[in-house]
Amino acid sequence: MPPLSGVQTNYGGGNDYAGDAFIAKLNAAGTGYDFLTYLGGKDLDGAVAIALDAAGNTYITGYTDSKDFPVTPGALSTTLPGNQIPRTTRPPSDAFVAKLNSTGSVLLYSTYLGGCCADTAVAIAVDGAGSAHVAGYTESTNFPVASVFGSTNCGLRVPQSVIVTNITPTSTNFVSIVTNLPTPCPL
Repeated sequence: MPPLSGVQTNYGGGNDYAGDAFIAKLNAAGTGYDFLTYLGGKDLDGAVAIALDAAGNTYITGYTDSKDFPVTPGALSTTLPGNQIPRTTRPPSDAFVAKLNSTGSVLLYSTYLGGCCADTAVAIAVDGAGSAHVAGYTESTNFPVASVFGSTNCGLRVPQSVIVTNITPTSTNFVSIVTNLPTPCPL
């Protein structure tokens, strides 16, 4: 493996069930890396989607259950919002959204995105203003939303809601829309 360069050069995963996300930018010829970095804390972290803006900044989204995931001061959520999974010592995974500068050497912003239960982001896009648009799913009844379409999330462990989130370029404000899959709520 080539030497790591970027915002996090040390592996953060700390046990048999942990691992870090990684972000790699290959050179134009595909013969080397412009940067290759970890992104994660001591528990399980995974990058699921990546996007670039016009300036070459890298946006990453995915999931984490690391309480020490690298978040930036003033981020939307600086603590892992999920509760411990009953009868285990594990918190549920929450989504994360992060932005690296064009060389991968500075974490411009990084935030948790989620509520009380499992939340995972699966797609990200960046608009012309530099706002990140994130989509995924949630099992959280308290996901931070501005608009809700469809029925409310019943808090079941199986049905999941689809989330679409818009995060501003500085990660100080966001709007989420949640819509449930067509699953009836139990009485």
